[in-house]
Amino acid sequence: MSKEKFEEIKERYMEREYDYALKSMDIDYLIQQSEEKIQLEKRVEELEKNLDHGAKVAVKTAEKLHYVKEENQRYKQALEEIAYKQYNVEPKRVVVKLRSTAIQALQGGNNNE
Repeated sequence: MSKEKFEEIKERYMEREYDYALKSMDIDYLIQQSEEKIQLEKRVEELEKNLDHGAKVAVKTAEKLHYVKEENQRYKQALEEIAYKQYNVEPKRVVVKLRSTAIQALQGGNNNE
């Protein structure tokens, strides 16, 4: 309906291109359409900003998730080493080795000894 009204006004304008004998209700309609367009453009701009912010949040969340997964993998490897590795050293040195393994996992180091 709105497009039809616009086309009707446009057609009448083109018929009297230099007459400018548009009805006041036609002018009111065109003003209303312009105001609605401005409001819609503002809304689109707001939505684009929200989308941009959401995308940034998603990227940061994915980065954090990646970091946490790597951290969990280090902890798992350290715990498996502590639980299953056989140490061929005296008991006091086993405690030192276990402590070293745990510290390296917490610090993000590589424990391939």
